[in-house]
Amino acid sequence: MRRDVDVVALHQKNGNMIPQFILWDSEKIYEVEEVTHIGQPIPGKTVIFTCMVAGREVHLYLDKDTFYVETA
Repeated sequence: MRRDVDVVALHQKNGNMIPQFILWDSEKIYEVEEVTHIGQPIPGKTVIFTCMVAGREVHLYLDKDTFYVETA
């Protein structure tokens, strides 16, 4: 199931965007400990960030201007 989330990201001068925090329902804030992979963006397609959050691998998706995660 898709769950939209707010994300605080670092926008680097070279154009890269690196997620720093995931805000879950404005109640919980999770630090992105590491971004281990960024799926190669194709114009008009979803970008997938593979991240370590609380010691777990999480896939964070960016679809146009909306971030989301998949939940069970």
